[in-house]
Amino acid sequence: MTHHSDAAWIIDMLHVMRRIVAETDGISFPIYLNDGRLQRSCLYDLMVLGEASGNLSDEFKDKYGRIPWHQMTGLRNRLIHEYFNVNHAIVWEVLTNEIPDLLPLVETLSSELDQQ
Repeated sequence: MTHHSDAAWIIDMLHVMRRIVAETDGISFPIYLNDGRLQRSCLYDLMVLGEASGNLSDEFKDKYGRIPWHQMTGLRNRLIHEYFNVNHAIVWEVLTNEIPDLLPLVETLSSELDQQ
């Protein structure tokens, strides 16, 4: 297993968050529901986001507690272990409201890490 630093996990998170925002921009929920490729892409990105969040050190997560690390990891676990029962309305809410709201916080955090 490759060992990432916390900063590397944050970069991974930024990549998928930016991709989610770009892929869902201007898309409606009915379009999302009828586009299996978009669903798979977004679900994969949410899983990567949760995996990266779960691999951050506890010290890092405690230091930057304003980010909902546990919820990101929890969503990843639900998507992986309950793939047969995905509530796409909840996923859509995360994709179009929570991720865009979190993105500036994670970008600021990444900038802070770059300055250290």
